[in-house]
Amino acid sequence: MKFLNSIYEKKILFFLCISFLLYGNTLKNGYALDDQFVTENSYTNKGLKTIKKIFTSYYAESDGKNNYEYRPIVKLSFALEHELFGVRPWVGHLINILLYAICLLLLYKVLLLIFHQQTSTFNLLIVLLFAVLPIHTEVVASLKNRDVLLCFLFCMQIIIQLDKFFKTNNYIYLVYAIVLGVLGLLTKRDILPYLAITPLILYKKHKFKIAPFIIITIVFISALILSKAIKDQFLDKTLSERIYKYHENPLFFDRLFSSKLSTAFNALGFYLKMLVLPNNMSCYYGHQTLDIFNFLSIYSILGIVLFILLVFYFFKLIKTENPIWYAVVFFGIAISMYLNIVKVVPGIVGDRFVFSASIGFSILIVYLLLFYINKNLKINSLKKLM
Repeated sequence: MKFLNSIYEKKILFFLCISFLLYGNTLKNGYALDDQFVTENSYTNKGLKTIKKIFTSYYAESDGKNNYEYRPIVKLSFALEHELFGVRPWVGHLINILLYAICLLLLYKVLLLIFHQQTSTFNLLIVLLFAVLPIHTEVVASLKNRDVLLCFLFCMQIIIQLDKFFKTNNYIYLVYAIVLGVLGLLTKRDILPYLAITPLILYKKHKFKIAPFIIITIVFISALILSKAIKDQFLDKTLSERIYKYHENPLFFDRLFSSKLSTAFNALGFYLKMLVLPNNMSCYYGHQTLDIFNFLSIYSILGIVLFILLVFYFFKLIKTENPIWYAVVFFGIAISMYLNIVKVVPGIVGDRFVFSASIGFSILIVYLLLFYINKNLKINSLKKLM
């Protein structure tokens, strides 16, 4: 009975059921676009005997040319999968579903430590909305996007371990956070926005002045140094080559800041639209998806308005515990990496790029539902959820 109670309290069965309900139909799927990077015809099919090659090879390789990215952890996960279960697509899809359920559980735990003054139901509703967002389909249904799931898992655990450190002053949790940071960086660069997200939310939680920023920065810098050392030790950088094509993103050939800025606003508007009204979804967008050089397009105007609101509410609510501030932090910082300002993105936009940012969207929608609508309609049952 204690074991069953423990499972119930951790909500793992709930998140497993939600994940299978939403994505159980992917078990019948085969391989998809770019799966050859990690499985299908990849050398990972030979199992753990390929560990050396995994750590000495680029994530994407094509006949000795167009070699780019270094994500050995995600490839290692597929090698382990094939070692244990053979090369079966349905097993890969099953693992993605299980990883999604774990991501939901860890997100729930992170929300509990952020919104510790709210009821668990408030946090559960946020996770539920996050879980059902259609824009997550690409991440769960596409095997090669396991890197997004694994990186998200590491990011959530970093926040949890650092929170434990600030509660206990036990330095073992800093070690755990550094190890998780290294694993995240060797999985995908989606971890980088959490260099800003993590200290901001833990500053709010523990009400320190400068300590969390310094300590968390040291943790991430240590992880960066260690992951770079591993890459430098095993990878031959002279083989690195990425051949870009115009249809992937015109910004590879047009480096003007004004072009990047117009693209950023268009992308920001596009992501908001896809979260609110997800239609015409695609595994790859690319050239002509957006009128990226136009500051007056619908998406650009929407993006400009959203950018102004994000900046306004970040500073307006920074000294409060208002959930909208956390929504701004998660959405604004996480999506900034994929707006083509800091780094030009192949495909210009992509559903998978919104995975972490959609935490902020989910927080905002649930908050508006339980507070603003409740305030106007006087629904007592909603009040009890807070």
